[in-house]
Amino acid sequence: MLRYKLATTLEERIAALRLVYNAYLNAGLIKPNRHNLRVTPYHLAPTTKIFLAIEDGTILHTMSLIHDTSLGLPMEAIYGREIETLRRMGRTFAEVSCLAGTQISLEVFMGLCRFVFCYGLYARLDHFVIAVHPRHARFYERIWGFRQFGPHRVYPCVENHPAVALELDFAQSDLRLPPRTKRFVEESPFTDKDYAVPPPSQYELEYLNQFVDSDWQLVAVGPMGEAAGSGELAALPA
Repeated sequence: MLRYKLATTLEERIAALRLVYNAYLNAGLIKPNRHNLRVTPYHLAPTTKIFLAIEDGTILHTMSLIHDTSLGLPMEAIYGREIETLRRMGRTFAEVSCLAGTQISLEVFMGLCRFVFCYGLYARLDHFVIAVHPRHARFYERIWGFRQFGPHRVYPCVENHPAVALELDFAQSDLRLPPRTKRFVEESPFTDKDYAVPPPSQYELEYLNQFVDSDWQLVAVGPMGEAAGSGELAALPA
């Protein structure tokens, strides 16, 4: 039976991050590591959510949603000014990250997208932001109402593949979403209970910490949200 849920156990988090590692490695987006896991410093934030599509105990697709905190966001590595603009406007937002799947299934992936979208409504976020390969941008723009808010740039943390910055403004979603997607969202079976799950325990976060790539470098974000230095990288694996 196919179901969508937030990761609530260490085992689910590990399985999801292993799926991301395998997908990214096969796509040439990362170098191999001895842990066979894609764990970023942002996965140690208690506010980070890992979304799962599971069938018969197997994770088919996963996405991570990284809330904006004092750590900043991964995409600030190349879109620092664009993200800072949202902060200065007082917006609340989170970055969609670490998308991966074991199979090509648009139906399952769309279901996971809806699950994540409805979480944004539940959490009363103003925006989702995402950095994607330019060839995938059209999907997010046409189907989910994202719009480009940053130019094409090379993204070092995925082996210098190209990226483009997109944002989804929830206040404009009624205007941006195509009718078919609107109906899909309105038919969502998810309730607040699906999202009201406890954060990972301190033990779980400490366990994951041992798998974070030591080459990740974070720029401190000040009390008003400013990154320390206009041209510095917020997160850049060497």
